[in-house]
This record gives sequence, C-alpha cells and structure tokens, in this order.
Amino acid sequence: MPDECVAVVGGTPFNFAFINIAKVLPAWNSYGTSPTLKGHAWSALITRALSRNFALFSPDPVPTALSPALSRITTTPGAGDPRMPYPLVAFRPYCAAEPPIFGLLALHLRRGDYAEHCANLAFWGSEYNVWNKFGNTSLPNPDPKSAYPLLPDHLSVPAGMSRHNASYAHCWPTPDAVLVKVRAVRAEAAAAGQKFSTVYMATNGEAVWVGEIADRLRAEGWALVGSSLDMQLARDEQAVSQAVDMGVLVAAETFIGNGFSSVTSNVVQLRLAGGRHVNTNRFW
Repeated sequence: MPDECVAVVGGTPFNFAFINIAKVLPAWNSYGTSPTLKGHAWSALITRALSRNFALFSPDPVPTALSPALSRITTTPGAGDPRMPYPLVAFRPYCAAEPPIFGLLALHLRRGDYAEHCANLAFWGSEYNVWNKFGNTSLPNPDPKSAYPLLPDHLSVPAGMSRHNASYAHCWPTPDAVLVKVRAVRAEAAAAGQKFSTVYMATNGEAVWVGEIADRLRAEGWALVGSSLDMQLARDEQAVSQAVDMGVLVAAETFIGNGFSSVTSNVVQLRLAGGRHVNTNRFW
C-alpha cells in the first residue's frame, strides 16, 4: 500500500453507536495496559490550571507534580492570578498515574442538554457508555484469562421501578439523590479507613442548582466544597475547561460519575490505567 497512513473520508468510525456497544470491551485486555493509556499525561496548559486552582480541591500544599519549576522562568507573575499566569514552560505534564489527591471526592454532574438527552436514553433503553459497563457482571469476555475490572456500580433497576424510570434517575440525579449517594460513598470509605473532607463538582449546571447542593454538603460537614463555577482560568485555559475538570476527576481519591456519559467513561479508563482502585469509580 503506497500510503503510510489511513485516511477516513467523511464521518468517523467511532460514532455515538460505536461507543455504546459491548463489542468494544474486549479491547480493554490489551488497551488497558498499553503505553498509550498508562502513559497519559495532561498538557502543561491543563497542569497550570490545576496548579492555580489546587486550593479548590485540597487544603494541602500543591504537590510537586503540579508545582511550577521556577528555574525555568525569568519573571515572577502572579501564580494565583489568571491574568498573569506562569508561562507553560514552567510546568511538566501531569501524569494520570500520580498519587491521588487524598481526601477529595469528585463528582461529575452533567446538566444542560442532558435534560432532554437523559429522557431519550431512557426511552431507547440505552446501556452505560463503553468502560462504564464494567459494573455489569454478565458481560461476555472472549479471553477468560484476563478478567475485566469489576466496577462496584451498574445500571441497576430498584424493585418496583421501571427500567425507563431507573435509567432516567441514574442519568439525571436530583439534589436529594446526589446527597444520598455522597453519604453512602462517604460511609463506605470511612468503614475502610478513608476520610473525605473535600468535594469538587465538575458540572455545567446552573449556579442556583449547584449552589443548593454545595450548601447542603457544607451543612453535612464537608470542610471544602468547590465546583467548575469556582475555577479561576486564564483565557487559553477556558477553551479546555472540560479537560481541566477531567484532570480533577482523574486525580480525586474517589469519583462519582454519570454512567451514560462519555466524559465519565474517559475518566474511568484513565483512573483504571493510572492505578486507581476499581472500587473508587462510582456512578449515580
């Protein structure tokens, strides 16, 4: 073949339908341990944003992996001021395999167009997105020598509830449902000797909705509660704000996400490849 690469003309081989079928899952046995995934690191642009906003995620000092190398710069800009950020050369790419931010529980709360999308997913009887399916114990595995990682949560249907209504509840959690899940995960962690003190919400929700949840979390004793709305981002960082949020979700000690979301699925794969314990990946 004369061409050195494959060109896809029109459309994409990885469309919406592709990322929602179980046929993709057998690739995990090789893909999940590949250098491509295990060596993933966030760009200096993302790392800089995480460094500046670290106080939103933890009361501890900024870890070395997120700290700027001052020897690489000749000026002294305002580290906490997005109008005068450190130059990107000061930051090393932040690897997903770095130790987690201890004490941080990170939540992915998808809102906006999901009001309609969740209704459609429930109507279609959709399953969870790609790697989020790993909580399903009945998944076929063509390679019995390599077991899939067993996530603790799956698309469950509580007794007395229809599949349609259960799917919608998993996809579009109410503030009450968010608090119930957070309490349960916190209690399980405490029983295992973990102690959470900080919550970060990666969300495109409206300020009033996010504020209600934040206030209720603080009332339950969470020392530090932050969200995407609190991020201080430089202009170039604003263009990749979703990736900045994903950086927090991957780095958190424990993560609760939306099983139907491709963002959550990408976070799960990076957490698993980066060495996060399988039980630290949860769904609404």
